[in-house]
Amino acid sequence: MSNASLIPVRKDFVFDQTCHACPRKLTSNVAVILQDELGQDFPYGPVCAKNALDHEGQRLLKQIPDFTKAAPGQENEPGAGRGSTDTRYGGSSGLGNTDRQFRRAVTYLLLRQRKLAHIPAANYKRFSAYADIFDQTNSLPEDSIAHLINVERKSGGTKFGFDSLQAVYGYDCCINRTFLSLPAEKQDWLKDVQTSLRKRLYLTEAQAKGVENWFKYIPGHQPLSPKGFQWAWKQK
Repeated sequence: MSNASLIPVRKDFVFDQTCHACPRKLTSNVAVILQDELGQDFPYGPVCAKNALDHEGQRLLKQIPDFTKAAPGQENEPGAGRGSTDTRYGGSSGLGNTDRQFRRAVTYLLLRQRKLAHIPAANYKRFSAYADIFDQTNSLPEDSIAHLINVERKSGGTKFGFDSLQAVYGYDCCINRTFLSLPAEKQDWLKDVQTSLRKRLYLTEAQAKGVENWFKYIPGHQPLSPKGFQWAWKQK
């Protein structure tokens, strides 16, 4: 049953959680996050998220920022159809160019200024005002969107590229979750890798392969895609 009080806010990593609408475990460790009128966030699977929203909510679902591009395994979530590109579940292939640019601009903005706020190397001071405006209004002026898209495009193939920052966020989240499953005496190598990731904004090919061996300690983990780091690998 749809609920007009719920609005979709983002697609994000979650761990050890079940869908808020049904008892199914979110096996891909990603979820659509819906927010109630009190500002409380709840994780949903893709089908349940669509079913929980009214017509306006379903329209907004196609526009929410997606911070899970480094997790191709989400396509295996029960009922996920073709994965993140399926417009039935919040994908972008059915969006017009303006809406698609807005979604990409907001995702890029929030990655740099909010999701990776704890990593100074990823931040961009000139974006701070844009992030504040979005926090307050859930929208952005056209000139701000144009600026964000321009910076994002020029950053392609660098550590500040869209795919690179998606990979940084995905690997950082999964490393943090892995720490919860390891005793302190076994965390040293991962801590060194995370420090390197946060400083250089990429993992080497060996590091990316190595961390996957540790991610097996995350229940239900499916391999992340390191393609966002390939810009660095090509320079070696």
